[in-house]
Amino acid sequence: TRFKRWAASCGKPRRLFFGSEGLIETLGRLLSAEDFASALSRHGFEASDEEIAELYGFCDVTENGIRPTDLLFLEPNSAVREREEQRVKMLRLGQKEQKQRFMAEFFHEEQERKVSDRHRLAPKPWLAPEFQHLPKVICERQHGWQLAERRRTEQARACFTKYLRKAYGNEVRAWRRGMDPKGTYRLTLTGLRKFFHHEVNLRVDQGALWKSLDKDNLGVIGLQDLAPQHCAVLANFWQFLKETLGSVTAAWDHPIAFEACMNPQRDGLWKSTRKLLLAPFTKVIRDLGWPLINEP
Repeated sequence: TRFKRWAASCGKPRRLFFGSEGLIETLGRLLSAEDFASALSRHGFEASDEEIAELYGFCDVTENGIRPTDLLFLEPNSAVREREEQRVKMLRLGQKEQKQRFMAEFFHEEQERKVSDRHRLAPKPWLAPEFQHLPKVICERQHGWQLAERRRTEQARACFTKYLRKAYGNEVRAWRRGMDPKGTYRLTLTGLRKFFHHEVNLRVDQGALWKSLDKDNLGVIGLQDLAPQHCAVLANFWQFLKETLGSVTAAWDHPIAFEACMNPQRDGLWKSTRKLLLAPFTKVIRDLGWPLINEP
């Protein structure tokens, strides 16, 4: 306690032993027991040799010599002490990151050599764990896994979409006829596997496909997950019929739609009161004034 009060009365305690340089500049220095006793005597601190040895042992926490950071506890101003401790932590963190960056670069250079494991310049097996656990190496390895997983899901999605268009014409028809024939507007992984069971010619990675469809990890997908653009157009068309005619069913009772159903379709070879082919259907929705009919 007397030593701490004396150090506080002298101003900056660290300067008593390490001079007027800043903390960062003196981090690499060590204060020996002789220099410690000489500094105390030079600045007028009276104590016996045993007391000085005890004080030195108290300050020398590593038993390798007193470092400037070992004397931070003598700083009477708590704000200054905390600021200095934070600067030291940031400096050490920067030095650690610099070392890890250098080790990662060295690790990549060693890998690019592609020499045999028995070559004298090959990486040593006992050093491999230390390099493999570097943050930069771990991040790059995880990034590579993520890229590979993304490519796998994109490829599965592209192959699945191609098959649906070939077998059903488009994704919406495939959803209504094959994937969700009961009209529940939802599909689980079990339901997708049942669809795969019926489609014997479909060869796609089901796990990767499900990840590309169920991006929210909800365990269930809808038409908007399978065909988002088609779903947006259908939603717009539904909103248009609801605002214009009151409901979708009312569209079939409209005179324009009724007349199109009564007229023979496909040059007189097709006639139905329940279905419209593409050409007459396009004419009906254009006559009804749907704004998106003229958009590509």
